[in-house]
Amino acid sequence: MGFVAGLGVPTGMGVPTYYIDDGGNQWDANTYATVIFDGSGSMGDVITGLTAAMGGDYFSSGSASGGDGVKNVESIRSTVQDYYATGDIEGAPTFNTNNATNGHNEFEKHVQMITKMESSAEYMGTPYSHNSSATWPASPVANAGWKSANFITPSNFIQIVVCNESNAEYHDHIANGSEWANTEITDSWKEDMSATKTLLGDTGYSANGVSSSTQAGTRADSANPSFTLILIDPGINGVTSDPYANGFDGPDLGYGFGSTSSMRLWVQGALHGEGVYGLDAITNDYNYSFNDLDTVTAWNGKENMLIVECLYVDDDGALASENSDPAFWKVQLEDAISQNLSI
Repeated sequence: MGFVAGLGVPTGMGVPTYYIDDGGNQWDANTYATVIFDGSGSMGDVITGLTAAMGGDYFSSGSASGGDGVKNVESIRSTVQDYYATGDIEGAPTFNTNNATNGHNEFEKHVQMITKMESSAEYMGTPYSHNSSATWPASPVANAGWKSANFITPSNFIQIVVCNESNAEYHDHIANGSEWANTEITDSWKEDMSATKTLLGDTGYSANGVSSSTQAGTRADSANPSFTLILIDPGINGVTSDPYANGFDGPDLGYGFGSTSSMRLWVQGALHGEGVYGLDAITNDYNYSFNDLDTVTAWNGKENMLIVECLYVDDDGALASENSDPAFWKVQLEDAISQNLSI
């Protein structure tokens, strides 16, 4: 498989993404996806647009029963729901109205969305499954990793965390000063990152001394699913009045604009393991980043990837954080997912 860390394909905003590249997989009927939003209060527009982009209606007009349904080009659901069909699809030319066989119900069993807060490293290791007692997408079930029997013979896992800041838990209110790479790490980050990495591992793997009995590589069905981990930072942190945000005044990480402290956390810290995030890996065999993702997930024999997508403005120069257009956010999701998974 090999390990490549690099600069990704430009997004629809002309903004590059950073990623750890192992290759590609195919979205299929056994693909599970979780999208977790930061619901701290500044993400309203983003959550609206992303929710519609991921799980919006299959048709933008018409219906299967009327035989005139037009697929919704602004929703990923309209593309991938067909993979889950066990009979004819809901769209043309068959217009199957049976949700039990046209992929409608199975899509909702495999794709979950939930609003949480700002613990991005913890959420990266918390896949959700369908709640049969609730109306989708309400109240999905949190799982302690990907070993859960709630996921049936999985072939791919997609974990998307949309978070614009995490000062209180992960930044310790240190912003973008020169001391960032030496002091900007907290016990909360170490704990959550270590737990998530352990859950991605195989039998006996322990990240930074954190053990678990629910590693993904110990599934009872012996499934070896791929992992596509995505962090989307819409850049809200840089335009708030938070005195610790300090705007986009950090170094340019390759996007053509300055970075916020939360962007540095995920690009320099989680992705590349710079400063103290990787320093302990040298001195104490500890590593609080994903720069060894290839090694951690080698057990599955699949292509696995961490994608970090940092945004600032959209194509029209407006703030991405204020864009609620599903079409815009569908592009961001597709650009990120397709770096490791064919849609």
